[in-house]
Amino acid sequence: MGNPAQSRSGGPAGSLDYAVASVRQRVSRVLHDDVGPSLCAAGLHLDLLASNGGAGEDWKESAEGLRAALDSALAAIRALLAENDVKLFARGGLDGGLTALARHELIDWEEPPTDCAWTIAQCELCFRVARDWATACSIERAAQRLRVRRSDAGMKLTVPGKDCSCQPWLEGWRHLAAAAGVEIICDDPNRAFELVLKPVPAGSRASA
Repeated sequence: MGNPAQSRSGGPAGSLDYAVASVRQRVSRVLHDDVGPSLCAAGLHLDLLASNGGAGEDWKESAEGLRAALDSALAAIRALLAENDVKLFARGGLDGGLTALARHELIDWEEPPTDCAWTIAQCELCFRVARDWATACSIERAAQRLRVRRSDAGMKLTVPGKDCSCQPWLEGWRHLAAAAGVEIICDDPNRAFELVLKPVPAGSRASA
């Protein structure tokens, strides 16, 4: 498929290729840097518990450390599953899918951004863009999570800290959006820290 650097300028297919490679990088990094160390720490605390025979202050501290390590590993795994769950949108729609991403602290979202007039294809495209960009923020270790908000034109996605541009992904998203009937508005495609996703009425698409 090529490496991410090569895919950045390869057209819509190359942009999506970059996205797939980036997701794989994200999975590898979480398992190696987050889940692995947390589970190793849990094992060490189990050894301490066994050697202390379940008594004393050291035992209590080891038990608390074990719980914290396991909670950390589980949180990382659950967030990773939410990022890569191919049926997340099918089960909950746009609002349910975004709620799941927010619950795992992948996005900052507090309100339903959708209008009942949106088609399923338009909702799915918006969800995909939000999840892909949230993944990009995780890969880039962005200081701020992606913000998803309602706007007059549709749905607005923003990275407040401007430390994770979606520019490498933008061309691929536009390619998919055209088929779904969604306009992606970006004031500065070369920086791309804020997008507005606006559903295009069916009549307008037909006459275009």
